[in-house]
Amino acid sequence: MERMATVRKQTIRLDHDGPLTIPTEIREAAHLREGDTVLVEAADGGLMIRHIDDSQAGFWTPEWLEGEHEIDEEIARGTTAIVYASTEDFLAHLDSVPPADEP
Repeated sequence: MERMATVRKQTIRLDHDGPLTIPTEIREAAHLREGDTVLVEAADGGLMIRHIDDSQAGFWTPEWLEGEHEIDEEIARGTTAIVYASTEDFLAHLDSVPPADEP
């Protein structure tokens, strides 16, 4: 993703039921358009808002992120069935697996 040349800052107020309106100047600087997907993340006592490309939006759903969290915990506990040392090892394993029968 292309970096913005100038960081723009502006204060805004949180509406009574939670929505924030991102000012036009900020939306334009970030190349945000109506209908775009953004990730809102609480981080270090603040908020981070990132534009998510539509082709990648599925990787940011709550279900996907929960699965990622579960796998991270399994890896930390050492209970993952297989952890590959490299991408090449993973791809070699995939090449060795026979194709699944299609229904």
